[in-house]
Amino acid sequence: MLESYSLPAVLCRILLAIAGWVTLILQFFLIRSAGEAMGQTLGMTTGNFFSYFTILTNLLVAFSLSVALFYTRSGMGAFFSRASVQTAIAGCMLVVGGVYHLVLAKLWNPHGSQWAADVLLHTVLPLFYLVYWILFVPKGNLGLSAPLPWLLYPLVYLLYTLGRGALLGWYPYPFLNAGDLGYAMVLGNSAVLLGVFLVLFYVLTLADRAMGSKMHKP
Repeated sequence: MLESYSLPAVLCRILLAIAGWVTLILQFFLIRSAGEAMGQTLGMTTGNFFSYFTILTNLLVAFSLSVALFYTRSGMGAFFSRASVQTAIAGCMLVVGGVYHLVLAKLWNPHGSQWAADVLLHTVLPLFYLVYWILFVPKGNLGLSAPLPWLLYPLVYLLYTLGRGALLGWYPYPFLNAGDLGYAMVLGNSAVLLGVFLVLFYVLTLADRAMGSKMHKP
């Protein structure tokens, strides 16, 4: 593994952050344009934009890398530089890519700018962040209990999504649409999804421990 503050690591963070911000801005304008065509207000389309787990997680990537780059010595910079935090983000990005390609990609066929945004959000950025995690995030310091608090982020997201959906009648993903599927089915889907998160978190934790052990051998 290369040094986490080496020039290649810094350049990788810069490229990832820029790619993330540019893609998020592009996707916002695409969603805003589609919302206007359907007569939605700016507030509604903005709320919908920030209700996608894909958007929130890619935003977390761009924001965390930007803070770590420009506010390295701040409390927030130190937080986002932690191996545990970066590993949790890597796991969430894997879910973003995996769920899209296994479940959602077959449900629609985007073209043009929307296709480009989809590829960046669901394929390029998750893979890019995984490569960054493998090469530059310090390894060998995660305990087996580390993944448990990481579940808080997807759990809060699910609660927010179901609560907002109940109020507005709009859900960002079909497998969370309680209006169509009913709460029993959606809660079952949510439990499966949380299980997927936990499995991927543990896969990354075990990989971290294995890579760290190999690095520390004489």
